[in-house]
Order: sequence, then structure tokens, then C-alpha cells
Amino acid sequence: MSTFAADRSEQAREAVMNAVRAKISNHPRSQQKRIGPSEIGNPCDRRIGYKLLGQPERERGDAWKPTVGTAVHAWLERALDDEDQALVIAAKGMLGDDQLTWITEKRVTVGYLADGTPITGSCDAYHRPTRTIIDHKVVGVASLRDKKANGPGEQYRAQVHLYAAGFVMAGIPVDAVAINFMPQNGNLTDAWWWSEPFDFARAAQAIGRLRAIEAHITQAGSVEGLPAVEAWCSFCPFHTPGSTDLQAGCPGLSEPRSGGGFAHMVEAPTITQGSKAS
Repeated sequence: MSTFAADRSEQAREAVMNAVRAKISNHPRSQQKRIGPSEIGNPCDRRIGYKLLGQPERERGDAWKPTVGTAVHAWLERALDDEDQALVIAAKGMLGDDQLTWITEKRVTVGYLADGTPITGSCDAYHRPTRTIIDHKVVGVASLRDKKANGPGEQYRAQVHLYAAGFVMAGIPVDAVAINFMPQNGNLTDAWWWSEPFDFARAAQAIGRLRAIEAHITQAGSVEGLPAVEAWCSFCPFHTPGSTDLQAGCPGLSEPRSGGGFAHMVEAPTITQGSKAS
């Protein structure tokens, strides 16, 4: 390839990558500032405190894996909506919303902060015939293996129960919650489905913990006194290795893992009482 052709090829490559990065950085998820249902169950009180304070988050790179997950979520939404559309066509339009199978990407309010600010989130799917809340998770091989062996983890469980509470408060009955773990690579047969009965008390407990953390930072004006736990600190947007000033960032607790991807990010950690970073 000539130098001219190579330069033109590089120009094209840069144009594609710049467009991809711009799209990622401008995605609503990348710009989300308020805490949402997916974060409330995180086992680290300090991380939640930083989020409530509006602490600036460090750059997380190109966030390609979350982008792949977002794309798969959009495809799954279309698949479910297409199924409902087929029902409407077959019935020649003579179907009410309550006769359809799915509700997709419904935005619900799952609770409120002390100042009345609503905590909202978009639920992936609701299956009307079984009154089941469904959240899709697109995960890597190691994470999928871990979930099958150890369950979904408390953060994911809190998230789906919060969505369910939001539906109930909106007047839509819920009997069960489910998480649909889909493989980032591999085959559809590798997917794993987890489900349990809806428990309003679990959602209330998550909101109660959030409000307690909120009360602490309101009084203290900082995250001082909030414990940090081992929850994949290196992936935390508030992690500042070596920091001695919690106002600037958290030094974290966990050592880098040798493998396992994001498998343990949503597991409740085992720590000693009162353990926290200095």
C-alpha cells in the first residue's frame, strides 16, 4: 500500500473511531448524574455517598463493553415489541394495551430522596401473563459462570426489586422478579435465568439504606465516616489510588484481581465490622 493510500485509510479509521467515541460519550447513560436503581444496591456506602454528593467521576475510557450491552438491550426491546406488534396485526388492531404480552423500557419512580427528588429508572421488560419484572444483563464468560454458581448478587437483586416496587406504586401488579443473564459471546444456550418472588421489603430496605447514607453526608458534608468495602474499587468512578484526602477521592481497599472480569462487582463482600479506608 502506498503512503498516500495508507494515510487515507488511517483518516477513514480515525473518522469511524471518533464517531463511535462521540456517540458513547453523548449517550444518556454516560451523562447520568443522579443515582439510579442500578447503583443503590452497591455494597460500598462511600461510593453511594460520593454519587449523592455529585462528586466528579473520573474518566472511564471508551466504555465499549457497556455500549455492547446497550446495543443488545435495544435489540431485545425490539424483539419483544415486535411480538406484541404481531399480536395487534393478527387481531386487526382490536387489542387494548392490557391484552399485550410485554411492557418494555418503562420508566418508573422507585423512591425519593429526602428533598423529594424522585429516584427513577427504566425497567427492561415486564411480562404481563406472569406479572414478572425482567432485567437483562449482558455479561462475560467469567461473570456468567460466577452467577450460575453463586447467584446474581445483592446489587442486581436490589435493582429488580426496586423496579418491581416502582411498577406496584404505578398501579401495575408484580408477582416475581427475574434477571436474564445473556452471554457477551458464546451461544444463546449459555444464557442463565434467575428469578424469585417480589419482596417489597427488600426494595424498602434498599431505599432505607440510601436515605441513611444521604442523612450522613447531609450532616457531615462529605463521605467522612462512611465505610468503603471491597467491591472492585479499581472500577469505581471515584477511586483515586493513593489518595489521602477523601474530598478528592477514595484510595480504595481491594487489590487488583488476576481475572474474573466483573464477576464480583455486585456481590456483597465479606469484611470486618467497621472496616474502611484511611
